[in-house]
Amino acid sequence: CNFDPALKCEYTHDKTLLSASDAVIFRAMLLDKLPDRRLPHQKWVLFESKPPRLVMTNLSAYAEVFNITSTYSLDSDVPLPMSRKCTPRPGQSNVNSYPGENFAMKKSRMVAWINVNHCQTPSKREHYVQRLMRHIPVDIYGQCGQLKCNRGLARCLKSIAPKYKFLLAFENVLCQDYISDVLWAIIDNRVKVVPV
Repeated sequence: CNFDPALKCEYTHDKTLLSASDAVIFRAMLLDKLPDRRLPHQKWVLFESKPPRLVMTNLSAYAEVFNITSTYSLDSDVPLPMSRKCTPRPGQSNVNSYPGENFAMKKSRMVAWINVNHCQTPSKREHYVQRLMRHIPVDIYGQCGQLKCNRGLARCLKSIAPKYKFLLAFENVLCQDYISDVLWAIIDNRVKVVPV
């Protein structure tokens, strides 16, 4: 990002710099060891990219501890949706164009679902997939399926996308403003597959 005037920020994990820091970021899933007190000049930021049902921490006890929230929610003080904004430079195209190329013709399989974990979910997405499988074949990769994939979502996507026309990207929890990591991974890695 280009700021005017330019911001001079440094991000570090060095806990010895705590007293010299203007802002300290804490991950909601990892709130077990907070410093004893916040210095008067500091901003403490509660950061989390996952929905509350996956955090597994009672955040109500921290209501007066943090001065800023930064989550996927648009209601946060600093909303950080999982999306990465790809803004082209002047004269640069954001999307490559492939006129006349039929991507589907090159694909041998119809639908895949990468379900690395969370086999039973509050959104009950697994039930929808089972019903969908009554009508079309769905290949399930990861811990919840019989097919294995390369470690990590990005590597898995890149390895299987050339075979599939569609990839299921269902949220494991239904929360306002939350969008599945899988959808953003498809966009970020620019794999040629249609997310559903």
